[in-house]
Amino acid sequence: MLQLSRVRGAIPLRSGLAALLAIGIASSAGTPVVAQQTPELVIETPRSKLSEEKAPAKKPQFFVDELLISYRSGLDIQQVIAGLKPEFEKSGQKFSNVSVVELIPGMAVLRITRTRDGTSTSTNLDDSTTRRVMQFIRGTGAVESVERNFISNINEDRLNRLINPDEPAGSGSAPPRSGTTALQPGGAPPVQVPVAIDRSKVQSRGVFPSDPMFKYQWHLLNYGRAFTPSALPGGTNFSAIWSKRQVRAVTIAIVDSGIVANHPDIDKSRILPGYDFVHAKLEVVNDGTPGPDSDPTEPPNEAIPTGKCPRGNANFHGTHVAGIAGAAKSNNGIGIAGSAWNARILPIRVMNKCGSGDILSISIGILWAAGAPIKGLPVNKNPANIINLSLGQSGTAVGCHPFQKKAIDYAYAKGVVVVSAAGNAGNDVAMTTPASCRNVISVAASDARGYLTNYSNFGANIDIMAPGGAMNRDDNKDGYPDGILSLSPKGLVHKSGTSMAAPLVSAAIANMLSINPKMTPDDVRQALRANARPRNSKQCPRPCGAGLLDVNFSRRVPTSEVRQ
Repeated sequence: MLQLSRVRGAIPLRSGLAALLAIGIASSAGTPVVAQQTPELVIETPRSKLSEEKAPAKKPQFFVDELLISYRSGLDIQQVIAGLKPEFEKSGQKFSNVSVVELIPGMAVLRITRTRDGTSTSTNLDDSTTRRVMQFIRGTGAVESVERNFISNINEDRLNRLINPDEPAGSGSAPPRSGTTALQPGGAPPVQVPVAIDRSKVQSRGVFPSDPMFKYQWHLLNYGRAFTPSALPGGTNFSAIWSKRQVRAVTIAIVDSGIVANHPDIDKSRILPGYDFVHAKLEVVNDGTPGPDSDPTEPPNEAIPTGKCPRGNANFHGTHVAGIAGAAKSNNGIGIAGSAWNARILPIRVMNKCGSGDILSISIGILWAAGAPIKGLPVNKNPANIINLSLGQSGTAVGCHPFQKKAIDYAYAKGVVVVSAAGNAGNDVAMTTPASCRNVISVAASDARGYLTNYSNFGANIDIMAPGGAMNRDDNKDGYPDGILSLSPKGLVHKSGTSMAAPLVSAAIANMLSINPKMTPDDVRQALRANARPRNSKQCPRPCGAGLLDVNFSRRVPTSEVRQ
């Protein structure tokens, strides 16, 4: 792997994507509940410790020396940028480095540094010069977009999200609106979709696995009008479909903070070789090898020196998300059950130990997951069927970041379903990326009652709502906050947030595609929406998409034979 030396005030540039990547991509424990199995797995969540949830939106941050350019395939982007340096030198501005690296046709990264006045030292551009560079590129009329490389964060709740606990919770910027709002895939051709399921025929019992902590996984239980041991109003019917025949294994890419190397309840046979794209500028001490490499492992907390993560540690966000989606081995008498029993997990690390990533790294992660031939990187031999993005950036001026949209559109064109967490600021999702992007299934979060949570983003761009949990409630009276129970490095832990809702939808889609592998992303979106449980204005006082996820739609998903 290539690495670059770091120079004060600037990072020197080398040709090729590998060099670009090397410089630029790169709950506390309470009374334990111990499984009566070997090995023992402990729930680390404190009993009955409820907490405030909503996370305030952050002011967007970005790298001043990186611009992300999208353009039509076939354009010579090098020629477009060639006029940049001489144009600025007319006004006395001297650039020490101007380099463009094309990831795939239509997507490129511009890195630029200037010479400090009166010296030969390179330094980053100031904000005004960066804006002028962007204006120059847009003025050529040759590109679709040029935007800054924003820093993104994992989507967690107030208890688990990496924020100062003394910060005030966000109040939400958009006014409440009653009912639900339908979202039609913009510009997508009409597709044949299954009709909504017959509610009177929903199984009343279903499959209950041998995993001892399944009793705390309320989000996988059947739907019911009242709270019972097998059903509840916020149930999704996962346990009702596990007995159904699955045609093939489906690959879910978890584009996140990585996954732990070893865990007694992870089925290693279903973990595929992944990759690490964490931006080198976002690396912290002992946070893995700087630059891109083939190890998507989440480093242990004790490896990170105190104070190196200003907002705390990521708390193994990627491992928790992967466990929800299907990394947890089910029906094995240990720990918890995963949601998709036949799914393969492709871990792609784009967020550092502190929970931060960037648009460039995430976009490359999406492209690589979809099997794109990215210059300077090995080809992914196990392209994903589904890409889960439990991350994002709110408050951007552009909403869906155009560069990220280009990567998502590439995956969509390859038949890959992209699922995104809506975000946890309690705001309209319209100004959040990637959740507001057109070819993304955007997921809001519900609680055990089937209500939209107070922290969840909302709006017309939401497709569906799924259990994200509520750490400030205990509606099922199991003695724990109603978070989503999943994997932690040493056991199990509850977390809540749209980050937890998204992998449940990804798992639901995996179950769907295992029955009908020929479904397109548009088919999947329509099936999810057609079979969601409608919500009233009390359950969703703000738009939450088609309603609450109900995975029993697999009974009515058209078979492969019908679609041939």
